[in-house]
Amino acid sequence: MSEHKPKQVIPVGGHLVALPEGVSVTDWSLERLNYQNPRIRAYLGSIRLLDSVLESNYAILHCSPERLLDIWRKVRQVSQIIGTRIAPLLAAPSCVPVLEEARQNAQVAVEMLARYVLRELDRFPEDVKPDQLMEVRKLLCVSIGQIHSFLQDTFGELMAKDPRSLHDADYFLSKRFPKDIEEAEWLHSTLLRLRSYLEKLDLVRPQHLTAIADQVTREETLPTRAAWRGTKFFLEILLNGLTPKLKEILPLRGVRFYEMELLDRYAMEIPTRCRILLDLHEIGSATV
Repeated sequence: MSEHKPKQVIPVGGHLVALPEGVSVTDWSLERLNYQNPRIRAYLGSIRLLDSVLESNYAILHCSPERLLDIWRKVRQVSQIIGTRIAPLLAAPSCVPVLEEARQNAQVAVEMLARYVLRELDRFPEDVKPDQLMEVRKLLCVSIGQIHSFLQDTFGELMAKDPRSLHDADYFLSKRFPKDIEEAEWLHSTLLRLRSYLEKLDLVRPQHLTAIADQVTREETLPTRAAWRGTKFFLEILLNGLTPKLKEILPLRGVRFYEMELLDRYAMEIPTRCRILLDLHEIGSATV
């Protein structure tokens, strides 16, 4: 009798989510990095690009040649992403049974799309001749809707069956999802900028803060104005540079409550302590 092994778990949004029986964290990590995450990025890029040219059939049939060619180029670009990135990524089987079912459905759908829609788009060059414009208009009226349906339906199912997902397919097809993605990307880019800023501050912190603190402890005297100049400049950077960046992150969605408490505390304590140090040195120097 085989020994029953407990399901392995992965962290998702501050919670632990169990993987299906027989699926290890390593199995899922490799699939996530090599296939699922690249699939998600390719889908999101295609959906955003296609959303920029989603028009009614009437608009496509009557828009200017310049607008038509812009739509045409972007639809062709989406078609190429589907053919060269999404389709190959959908060919890789999943170790997660429900995600594998969604992948198989998407693979069948992309094969049908390639056969009946993308192949028709490939018949025309990127630079369409004037006498082909009406034919391209008619083709776009049919193909844009079919490509959009493929992207939305298969992406929603793939995301809903992802072990990390806490939502059903309807959420990923809603207007809220793109907004959540934009907010998450903004939070991510803001944190990257903050980390880079902190790394630069940390390079000069020993010279302008640690060294002067050690000197005061050792000599038990206020540093001279000349010796204090670099430290004063560093404290003003913390006060006027770092503090606003911390406050910028506080209202962003996606910041966990305990992280918000830490940020709020630092956003209050750092400027307060900087002002105390600046005032103490100024008053002490004037007194001496």
